Formats: sequence, C-alpha cells, structure tokens
Amino acid sequence: MKRENFLKRVGSRLMVAVMMMAVVACGPEPTPEPEPEPEPENEEFIITVDDISADQMTITVTPPAYEPVYFACLYPDTEQSLGADDSALLDGILTSTTFDMFINEGEQSFTYQGLVGNSHYRLVYFSYNKGGGQVLSDLYRSERITTPEGEKMFNITVSNISGMSADVKIEPKDKTMTYDYYLDEMSDYVDMHNSSDYELIQFDFDYWRSMASMYGCTVADLLGERIVTGDYVTTSMNEMKLMEWDTEYYAYAYGVDENGTLLSHVTKEVFRTASPEKSDVTFTIGEPTFNYYFHQEEGYGAVRGWQVNVPITPSDPEAKYYVTVTNSNWYDWYFGEYNDGRSDYKYIQLQILNNAIDGMMMTSIDDLYTLYKQGECVYNPQVERDQNPLKENYGYVVLVFGVDENGATTDVITTKHFTTDFYPVE
Repeated sequence: MKRENFLKRVGSRLMVAVMMMAVVACGPEPTPEPEPEPEPENEEFIITVDDISADQMTITVTPPAYEPVYFACLYPDTEQSLGADDSALLDGILTSTTFDMFINEGEQSFTYQGLVGNSHYRLVYFSYNKGGGQVLSDLYRSERITTPEGEKMFNITVSNISGMSADVKIEPKDKTMTYDYYLDEMSDYVDMHNSSDYELIQFDFDYWRSMASMYGCTVADLLGERIVTGDYVTTSMNEMKLMEWDTEYYAYAYGVDENGTLLSHVTKEVFRTASPEKSDVTFTIGEPTFNYYFHQEEGYGAVRGWQVNVPITPSDPEAKYYVTVTNSNWYDWYFGEYNDGRSDYKYIQLQILNNAIDGMMMTSIDDLYTLYKQGECVYNPQVERDQNPLKENYGYVVLVFGVDENGATTDVITTKHFTTDFYPVE
C-alpha cells in the first residue's frame, strides 16, 4: 500500500475519533448516582421483647447513640420492688452491691431466667457515665411485661360446692414434689395481688415470715409442717371456715420446699359458690324475758348472770332462719364510723355464722345446719348453745335472718335491742 493512502486512512480514523470525542464532550453530563442517606442515629432507648415464656424472656436494649453506656435490669412490677418514686428507686440501684453487673454498652440482648408464670415485670434503665459515675438521663420504666401461664403441675378438682363450702382435691403430676396450697377469693387475687402469681407467692412468703417472727422460729420450720406431698384432699371449712355465697374463689397450689425454693409455677382452679334462694319471709321478735342464773363452779367460784328467752315468729312457718343474741357494741361497730372494712348485711350475716362455727368448734358445714330454726320458737342461747349468761345493765341485740344450705335468704337482718337489769341483791 502506498504511504499516502495509508496516511489518508489513518487520518480519517483520527478525525472520526476526534469528532466522537467532541460530540461526547459537547453533550450533557451524566447524572451521578445519589448517595444513600445515612441511617439516623437514635436519640432515645429502644426496648424490644424478642421472646417470652413462663419462666424467661429475652429483651434487646438499643441505647441512644450519643450515650451508649447504660444500666438495665428487669424487676417484678410490684409495690415492693417498684413502688418507690424514681429518686428513691435510683438511690437504691446506685448503692446496690450488684450495680456494676448491670452496666452495659451498645445494643445488647439480655435473657432473664427464673421468672414466674402469669406475672408482671418491667425493665428499669438509664444512661450512665461509667468513668465519671454519673447518671446521664432520667430513670425509665418499660411498659408492663406479663409472662404467660406456666405448665400446670397439678390437677385441682373442686366438688360439693355449696354457698358456704366446697371440697378440694389436689393431685400433683410429680407425687414426690412438696407443695403448698390454699383457697381465696378471686377479688383478693385481683385487688391485693394485681392478678400476678408472683405477688401471690410473695404474699404467702411474707405471711410465713411474719408467723416465724411471731413464734420465734424459722420459715423453714413452718413450711416443713405446712407443705405436703402426693394427693391431698381438704375442705373449705379446714382452710378458711365459711366461704361467702355467690362469690368467685380459686384453689391454688405450687411446688415449694421447706427452704422456700420454688419447684413449679402456680396452678389455679376458679369456681363460684352457689347462691341461696331469696325469700321475702319476715320475722317478729317478741319481748325478751329473763331468768337470773347463779351457780358455784368448782375452780371458778360463783357464776351468775341473766338467761334470756326470745320469742321468734316467722311470717312463713316453713322458712328456715338463724337467730343469735350478741352484745350491741359488736353489731353497732359494723355499721358505725369506726368500721373501716365492710358493713353490708351479707358480710355481717357471714360473720355471724362464722362466729357460731368458732364458738362451737364446728368442723363440718352440716354442724352449722343443725342450728337453723324453723317455725315459731322461743330462743334461749344459754340452754341451746351453752352461751355465757348475760351481764347486768348491758346492751344486747337479737339478730334474725332467713337461711338455707347456701347462705342467707333475706337481704336484711331483723333486730331487737334490749338492756339487761341489774342483778338482784343476794
């Protein structure tokens, strides 16, 4: 190929390349890819419950980016643990010998074990300068975290439920496990224990500690006598005297040894007592009459007082009823300004029946039924119930209300107040 032709071809190619470069250079500049926005740094704690079961939970704590060191600890959500204000609670945390164990840095996940099923907890946390020993934020309490029910280790059967009594059978899955048990009103579980099994157990242990202090022994001594093994059968009369009619109760049990070590979660069986059949029967209380009583008792000396006879006439001769005579102060106290507890008729009727059980040391609900009256009668408490003779110049009251096997059938108590005379001069 001739030199000049070669140069012409090369020159043409160079011109094309230059022209293409010029075209590119003269065209619009390409748009650069936008850089991703940086993740915003969190300015507050982020608390996440990752996993929860009856006896453990895992919580992830993400602290503020600018204050990565913090204290975090899980507490039972109880008055005893978290009832103090933030200042007092913080002081207790900072002076605790275990404080340093709960200082952490950066996002971390914590697994808390040994929890109680169906119980409430809260995470307490705050930013902290470990080097300077300074609290750098407010003290925070997480939302309430409630564990689910634990495994039921007992089969609890409630039978023969009446208005005032029930039979309870407790069958543990592990026949060798020691356990405690009791009956109580569901209102107490809700109001006193905040529907928390942890608080229920804590209440029981507080009771054992107070009893140990009273009797000068250890909790282990008392629990050693209280706890049982194997199947156990009891009645409400054995545990709490009479139950209140038309009221929700629960029987419960949990494994525990004499040293107070929990061996299981709480198993509960809820039931409701029966309701008495309401009646419109009314009662007429006649004027009491009195017999002077004087007797020399060996070892006690002279015993004297008034025996009283009280005529009672029900409007329905078939209706059953309960009658008693007590001092006026007892009755007046229930309805007076000094009674800071319950003063409704239903509760007082129950207390009257409980007093009969105590006074006559009854062990069966059937014993109480033997005190029921039917038809017209003249009631003499000294003869019929071995009640002490009445004092001289003292106020008493006759109390009458309708009853059946399930409790009081009348909403009010028919009353008659009287005052005894002075003893005759001997």
